Amino acid sequence: MATPITVGAIGATGNTGQTVVNGLLASSINLERQRPLTPYIDILISCITWEHLEHQTPWIETAKEAGVKRFMPSE
Repeated sequence: MATPITVGAIGATGNTGQTVVNGLLASSINLERQRPLTPYIDILISCITWEHLEHQTPWIETAKEAGVKRFMPSE
């Protein structure tokens, strides 16, 4: 049996983020909401749009410090 993967999403309130989150919700994975950024997150998905990409850099550093294994940038 495969080990479960924990996924986090930032900037998930706009159109891009809603599409990503809706896709996750439609999948067969088990989801929990509103958890703090912790080393238990395996993948952090950025849904920040191109107009606000400068806000993505601090999240990269925070994810690295928290021990997140993978960061998927929005661009």
